[in-house]
Amino acid sequence: MHVPEDDDLLSLKRELLEREWTNEIDKGLQYIKPIIKKEFHVGGVLGVFADPFISLGTRSYIKTARTTALRQMQVAIDCAMDIIKGKSFDLAVDEYFPDFLKLDILYRYSTKDHPKLDDIVSSLREEFTLRIEDTVRLLSANPPRGKETFNSVVDVYRGAYGNDISEAQKAQERQLRRVTDRAECVRVYKDLVKIPFGLRPKVFKVFDKGLEYTLNSYIETLSSRFG
Repeated sequence: MHVPEDDDLLSLKRELLEREWTNEIDKGLQYIKPIIKKEFHVGGVLGVFADPFISLGTRSYIKTARTTALRQMQVAIDCAMDIIKGKSFDLAVDEYFPDFLKLDILYRYSTKDHPKLDDIVSSLREEFTLRIEDTVRLLSANPPRGKETFNSVVDVYRGAYGNDISEAQKAQERQLRRVTDRAECVRVYKDLVKIPFGLRPKVFKVFDKGLEYTLNSYIETLSSRFG
């Protein structure tokens, strides 16, 4: 039996993680798509004319959100790969974070001279740093006991965390906490993000549903990886 060399194993882990995380992104967007349509639906006669444009806008948003999420994923993986290959952790984060920041939808639509913007940027940097720590750990994993390679993404997570689901859960929760903190900041400081006044409740309802899905699905996903 051929045992893959280190570079082969690293490429295999990257491929398995990219495939898994892309699937998670797609599942999340498919979940949120009908919620967007429902929240922005226009009733009555006007809806006959408005709904096709809402459907078009929803498809456009989903496509943009998917592209953005995939690009952020690649930035994080590229950063982690550089660290594994010898670059200083802090230097790599400094180099890649600006690209991650520019892709973030909240930052993109924020009021750039708002006094609370620094808090948003700081939160995003903390989240990015935590994501890099987790990604480096996953990409640095050795095959689980009794195996010479990785047959699935489950092997990658078990190679990185053993059977300690609580440790993997903490890593995810630390990242998600930054997301909820930013959402609360936007709720309190209503001029921080450029959302038309009449659409604010709808936008936040969609966001809350998406966050609820994320919180529930990550527990389910981790359970399947360590079950």
